[in-house]
Amino acid sequence: MPLRIGQCVGEFGNGADPPAHADSPAPKNAGALVQFHRAMSDIQPLHHAWPAMNPANASSRNSMTTTPTTDTTTTVVQRFFESYQNQDRSAAEAIAGDEFVFTSPQDDHIDRATWFEKCFPTVGRVKSQEILYLVAVSDEDVFLMYEYELKDGGTYRNTELITVRGGQVVESQVFFGGAVAG
Repeated sequence: MPLRIGQCVGEFGNGADPPAHADSPAPKNAGALVQFHRAMSDIQPLHHAWPAMNPANASSRNSMTTTPTTDTTTTVVQRFFESYQNQDRSAAEAIAGDEFVFTSPQDDHIDRATWFEKCFPTVGRVKSQEILYLVAVSDEDVFLMYEYELKDGGTYRNTELITVRGGQVVESQVFFGGAVAG
């Protein structure tokens, strides 16, 4: 969206509440949430509209502002998102590791093949998407917060914890946000 990526993008845009998962175990990287919160207080937002999704804003927002980093995990995550946005499946397949797992409140640890079948082809539902924050919180983990607008209305904000190993995305955990007030 990742990203509430794929089919997960905008599934609650119809006003329905997301399912409760009170009995679900905490994510294995729950400590990274604390690191993310701390990191957020020290950085400037990354305002970058993907040109393929929002050409009207692309020229004014193509200059990214992030905390200084040489960490390539953020670059891998950006390339993964761009491959989704551009529907470049061969690029996405090269970035997604063989052991890739995707989890959201509606998708419990789906594998790579299921993600490509169910989630990857759904970019058509999205009118625009903007990354607000992209923060490496460890050698492997990147937090990504983004806002997206659906073609059928509604603007939403989600956060993902994406794990990168050996230059490939191996896990994406999506945390759904709510509708963004006008």
